[in-house]
Amino acid sequence: MMIFMENSIQKPAKGTEGILIRSFGGRYMFRVYKEDHTFIDYDILHCDLDVTINSDDATFYEFKDGFASLDHSYEVYHGNIEEGIDRNTIIINEYDVGTEEGFDAFINSRNKL
Repeated sequence: MMIFMENSIQKPAKGTEGILIRSFGGRYMFRVYKEDHTFIDYDILHCDLDVTINSDDATFYEFKDGFASLDHSYEVYHGNIEEGIDRNTIIINEYDVGTEEGFDAFINSRNKL
């Protein structure tokens, strides 16, 4: 059911599948694709929306200083990974993510705004 109110079309969002995106300006939006592959980006104004994460590569990171983030798992960066000769060293963007310190530094560098 759609209703018209103040020059807008309103329709229930419950059950709608989409993608949470962050614009280049840092704003979060909810992207909903149509059957013809066009999409609408909705600004998120809702203050306590329930969310379920379905992405296989989504990973939570919790750091000793209390900082926590949600990002891709570092396995998605295979194109940017160089494996060392000993196969124990993995370098991503000059960070040795095969060590806890290197991985922490890599994640911290990705999450700086």
